[in-house]
Amino acid sequence: MTNDAPLHGPLEKIAVAEWASTVTESWLNRTLVQVGESLVRVGVMEGEYHWHRHTGQDEFFLVLDGGIRIDVEDRPSVVLGPHEAYWRTGRAAAPPGGTRRAVRC
Repeated sequence: MTNDAPLHGPLEKIAVAEWASTVTESWLNRTLVQVGESLVRVGVMEGEYHWHRHTGQDEFFLVLDGGIRIDVEDRPSVVLGPHEAYWRTGRAAAPPGGTRRAVRC
């Protein structure tokens, strides 16, 4: 399930860990806020995901808890742990996968 309606507006404190602790699905992405033209999304993931591409949209992954693996066409896999980040351009197709339950922005 994806939902692009922001969960929060300006000047609100956001308890990401509290929100993530309520998630029971293996995969869930939600939009936390919209900052200008950009969406800041949070996701909880565990397990593999299908190959996909966001044409014309870059993605920035920041792992808050757990770990993820990002496979990108024609490149080595990238494994991220807590407090590590990765930027992927919209030209790259990839399936992010949770190496263990992960919370990421």
